[in-house]
This record gives sequence, structure tokens and C-alpha cells, in this order.
Amino acid sequence: MKIMKRSIFCLFFILLFGTLPVYAKTPYVSYTYSSSGEYQDSPNAYIPDSSIYSINGIGTFKGPKDITTDKDQNVYVCDSGNNRLIILDSNFCLKIAIDHFVDSDGKTDFFNNPSGICIGKDGTLYIADTDNARIVVFTKDFVFLKVILSPKSNIIPEDFIYKPIAIGIDNLNRLYVISSGYNMGIITMDMEGNFQGFIGSQVMAPNPIEYLWRMFMSKEQIKRTAKIVPIDYNNIAIDAKGFIYATASSISAENLKQLVKSGNSSYAPIKKLTPSGIDVLKRNGSFAPIGDINFDTTIQENSKGPSSITEIAIKDNGVYSVVDSKYNKIFTYDNDGNMLYAFGGTGFVDGIFQTLASIAYKGDQLLAIDSDKGCITIFNQTEYGELIEQAINLQQNRQFSETTAVWENIKQYNNNYDLAFLGIGKSLYEQGNYTQAMEYFKSINNKQYYSKALKQNRDLMIKKAALAVPFLLFGLILLIVKLFGYAKSYNLQHAGTTTNRSLKEQLIYSFHVIFHPFDGFWDLKHEKRGSIKSATIILAAAAMVFIAKDFIAGYLFISSNSSLLSSVLNFSIPFVLWCIANWCLTTLMDGKGTLADIYISISYALVPIILLVLPIVLLSNVFTLEEAQLLNTTINIALLWSGFLIFFGSLVVHDYTFGKNICVCVLSIVGIAIILFLILLFLNVSSRLLAFIQNLITEISFRF
Repeated sequence: MKIMKRSIFCLFFILLFGTLPVYAKTPYVSYTYSSSGEYQDSPNAYIPDSSIYSINGIGTFKGPKDITTDKDQNVYVCDSGNNRLIILDSNFCLKIAIDHFVDSDGKTDFFNNPSGICIGKDGTLYIADTDNARIVVFTKDFVFLKVILSPKSNIIPEDFIYKPIAIGIDNLNRLYVISSGYNMGIITMDMEGNFQGFIGSQVMAPNPIEYLWRMFMSKEQIKRTAKIVPIDYNNIAIDAKGFIYATASSISAENLKQLVKSGNSSYAPIKKLTPSGIDVLKRNGSFAPIGDINFDTTIQENSKGPSSITEIAIKDNGVYSVVDSKYNKIFTYDNDGNMLYAFGGTGFVDGIFQTLASIAYKGDQLLAIDSDKGCITIFNQTEYGELIEQAINLQQNRQFSETTAVWENIKQYNNNYDLAFLGIGKSLYEQGNYTQAMEYFKSINNKQYYSKALKQNRDLMIKKAALAVPFLLFGLILLIVKLFGYAKSYNLQHAGTTTNRSLKEQLIYSFHVIFHPFDGFWDLKHEKRGSIKSATIILAAAAMVFIAKDFIAGYLFISSNSSLLSSVLNFSIPFVLWCIANWCLTTLMDGKGTLADIYISISYALVPIILLVLPIVLLSNVFTLEEAQLLNTTINIALLWSGFLIFFGSLVVHDYTFGKNICVCVLSIVGIAIILFLILLFLNVSSRLLAFIQNLITEISFRF
């Protein structure tokens, strides 16, 4: 009986845990970032399989710098420290090692620090022989073909030192070369080495403060300061379509921070260039592809700087991985710029690196070169990585129903993976299920795709109610006309009343004030057509509109940082401060209005905010991001209208001239600044006094 119970328990354990994903133990933690920029652990997409330190027959690697593969999955390694090129077959067995060759003059020649390698579409081999200042070309059978020397042109400076470190060749046999320390861009040449120009130059412009400071510096001082020079590229790769991927690592932390915040790609560590040099890299992810996005731009001893991107490898489906040589990590992105995963680190065990120099894809494997260790590390793709790859391929092939199922499977591995929610949302969007797609986009705070789905969903609803829309618009316009017409006739009807004005009369009179401010504010004060009670109701309504703007506006327009208290304070503090500052000044400058008059006039001046902002806030629930300007313009018109009414209300209430009223309004703003300063000063002194009293009490308690 005990044996049976144990067997049942073991069977239950196997059934329960045998179906759960099992993660291989690695010397690193794979991770990604949420849409809000939070670090999130991730299952491993790649795990280290083995490391190759030496090859039978030729010994060990020494300072290898570059690795690539061909369509037959042969592996090419620039064994730079040994001044040779090593070619391995798909099983990592030696095919040939080239450490010398016979040149066109019949002389034996040697490499000197070969640093880069690329393969043409016909199998021709190009090696950047860096310290020999040349590119050596071999046939696909590894027979010497020719040497391409330094390009010649009138636009190349005379002091130019040619040190090719990375090369690429496109489908039209145009050669692209990066020379170490040269910052004019990528050098382009034809097959014979004839210079054709530069592309992709990244010019580093000074910030305005630095530029202004230089205007007052002497020539000697300018020489001693850091020079403002263009940014130089450090590596290059060309995809199957002929686009040129280039990396740069000398971009400042401030420019990278700006790229993350605003998407300004003038200074980008990764660019996808057309043959004419136009950057077409998609940066549609939550953050631009720059490696780690959480770094400190302040200069501190222990601050974490940005990633240093020095290498790139591309897959046929547009997925690309980049090397962060500062932290020895590998970051992988899809064709839209979404970060798929990151892994790696610094250390001596297999799977992490001392100096990560280069990476290359070999089928489902990822190969990485470590210059200091002198080894090739082979990473195998996990089931999790395969699922991500499968989902991307299905999405590109527009097989959206199958894509949804794969992303759902990915969620079983990683339920915090924002890209899975994005992928499901995109699939639902393409299938026409816009409402559910909006829910997925909203769950990861992706407003761009939410806006697209909202537009399609709105258009669909309008089509369904095509006949009713004109009647609704006509009814709305008629209602507005009737409302203002009723207010006008009602105000005229009660114009002769001088006593016992009802609250209704006082509130409806606000419609007259906003269109006729001179006689409107005059009657408010002298004929008592308004009261503190009606003004308070209008003020409360305006406050509710501001709260509604922060809480019931469309998802695309609500700030996630809003709170009820902040909304109330943002509205009430300026109102109260204006009333106090204006009253204090007008009592000194012969103003005829009382504090109650100021309160009433300003409250009535807020009516345009109620009439314009509230409807547009409600309508914002069906507005897209492209229509945000309509929302902002309407709010600005309402604020401007209310501002004019406040100005004219002050003029009428205090019986000022136009010029004097301008002076008082400007001084009121200055008065608000002074009041705020005094309040902050009082709070600061009070906190210090309180801290002193607490310390004094503590000291006395210790004494006794």
C-alpha cells in the first residue's frame, strides 16, 4: 500500500512539474525591459554549449577580433594576434588556415593584424589587413586575387591614415570600409578600389551653452579644451537587401538619453543606412536600440555609463544582435526596434566574457569571439528563443492566427514579456478584432498601437451608424444654438430686475458675461447680477472640469502621474494666489473692487473652460494621437478666453485705464511669485525649527 501511494505521488509530481518550462543554468541572467523602462528577468533565449580555444593542427587562438559565417555555415575567424585567417567547416573542423599568400608579383606576403572579414555573394573573401593599410581579396577557393590599397581623392585629407578595421560588400559589389579613427563616415569604393565617397557621417554639434562659452575664449583656451569632432563608426554589416548597418560607440550619454526620451536619432549608436547614407532604422519599440537604457548621465565615481556598441550581426528576418563591449553583453532586437532579450556579462567561465569582440549567427546558433580568452563560444537557441523567432517569422508572413497561438505559448514562459502582449495585440489588430487589441496595447501602455486600433474601431462604428451620424451632429448643433438662444432671451427678460435675483438668474447671466465682458462685469458688480454663491458654483464646476481632464479623458491623453490632490491643487492654488495678489495690489493702487468682487469676476471668467474643455475631454475618448492637437488647441483657446475675461474683469471691477490694468496684472504675477517665495521660506524655516526642537529634546533626554 505504501509503495502504491509513493508511486501515485511520484506520478503526480511528474505530471505537475514535468510540463513546466525548465531553464538551463547559465552564468548570466537574461533580461529585457518593460514598456515603462523597468528591468525584468527573462528566460534564456540562448545558452552556452561549448567554447573552442584551439584547433587541431594550428594551435590556439590569439586575440581574435572578428567572426562571420557563409551560406554553407562555414566559419571564418580573424585570428588577429597570430596574423592569420582561419576557416572552419559547419562542424568547427579546420578547412584551411591562411597566414601567408603569394601576391601578384610572385612574392610571399603576410597579414599584419587582420581585424575584419566579409564574404561577397559569389563567395569572394575580403580581409581588412589593418596594420598593412589594405584589403586583401581571395576567391571562394581561397586563392589570392588582389589587394585594394588606400583610396585616393582630393576630398580625403593629406594626413589621412588608412587603417581598415571593418568591411562590407553589397549586392552590387560596392565596398564599404570603416577606417579606425576616421570620422568622415563610411568609405565607399568600387571593386577596383576607386573612391566613390562617404556616407552616414555623424556630426557632433556643440550644445548652445558650450558654443556661447567658446565665443569668449581665446585661441589658446580653445586649443586646450576638448575638440568637437564628428563621431566615428566602429563596425559594419550588410543585410540581404543591401542595407548597411553601422555601429558607433563614441556617442555621449546625454545624446543617448535624448535618443531614448525623444527618439532623436541624429546621434544613434546603431544606424541602418541606404547606399545614399539615409538612416532608415526602425525605432518603434518602447525605447530606441542603444543597449542598456538605465544609466546615469551624471559624473559620479560609481555611476553606470551607457553601453558601448561595437559589433552587429543580422538575420534574414531582420532580427539583429549587437555587442556591448563595455559590459560584455549581447542585445537582440526585431526589425521594428523592439528589444527581444539581452544576456552576457564579464567573467572567466564559459558563457560570459573578458572582451567580447564579435558575434555571428550560424543557423540557430550564435557564435561569440572573446579576444582576451582567445576562444569561440557557441550558444544554442533554447525553446523559448525558437518560439520568439517563430512568432516573428509568422508575423512577417502575415499568418496572424498562428502568431497569436505562438505568443500565447511564449507567455507561458514569461508572463511579464511586454512583447508577447504587443505581438498578440498586433495579431488581433490585423484580424480586425480592434476592441480586444486595444486591451492588449493598453496593458503594456503602448499608446501608438492603441491609437491605431482605436481609429479602426471608431471608423467601424461610424460605418455601422452611418445614417445616424448626420442626425446626431445636427441635433448637437441645434441643442447648442437653442441653449445660447435661451440664455440670451432669459437674460434680456430679467434685465430690468434689480432685487431678489434667483440663483438661476445669476448662473445664466454668465453666458452674457463671456460674450459682453465690459457691461457684463459692470452689471455683476453694480447691479448684483452675480453673487459669491453663484461664483462658487461656477468655480466648483471649473475645478471638476480640470479633474475630469486628468481622470476621465481618453486613455491616450491621461497622465499616469495624476492624482486627485494634485489636480485640485493645480487648479485652486493659482486661483487663490491671483485673488490675494490682485487684491493686495489694487488696495494700494486705488482699485475700486473688493476681494469679493475679484472672487466673483474671476469665477465668472472661468465659464469658457467649462463650456469648451468638458465636451472636448469627453470626446477625447474617441480621439487618436494624430488628433491630439485638436484637444490641445481647444484647451488653449479656453484658457486664452478666460485669461482675456480675467483681464477685462479686473479693468471693469477696479475702474482702471487699459494701461494701468496691464501694469496691475503684471505686478499681480510678480506678487504671486513673491507669495510663493515667502511660503516656501516659511516652510523651510519651520522645518528647520522643528528639527532643532526635536534635536534639543533628544539632547535633554540624554542629559537626564
